[in-house]
Amino acid sequence: MDMKRNIIIGTLTAAFVLTLVFTCPGKKAHQAAIRDLITETLDEEPPEIIPQELLPVWNVLGSLAAGQLIDVLLDSQLEVRNYAIFSIGRIQLPDEKKTVSFGILGKIYTFDKEDIQKSWRKINQSGY
Repeated sequence: MDMKRNIIIGTLTAAFVLTLVFTCPGKKAHQAAIRDLITETLDEEPPEIIPQELLPVWNVLGSLAAGQLIDVLLDSQLEVRNYAIFSIGRIQLPDEKKTVSFGILGKIYTFDKEDIQKSWRKINQSGY
């Protein structure tokens, strides 16, 4: 009975670990999740320098341009460490590397939407 139980537990454990390994997200998945978060922030708070009557144009063209710029920045600044059963995304900031995403079971969890919004507000208020 013990041998059968050990085989079942071992098989289930192996299946669970293999599931984690095969569903561990890569860099592209981290980039997509972070891009979506930044784009969502831009959609919620468009640049203050855009006149109200041009906001519909910004919503279409600005999002496309911003999306391409975000992709370029993430491609060069995002480092994803794969630990076989999970992965972590980190962005190089001037003074530190900051963890911005965690991936497991094919899903990406992003951190610090508030930090992204604060940074965007600073840029928005400075007029850049």
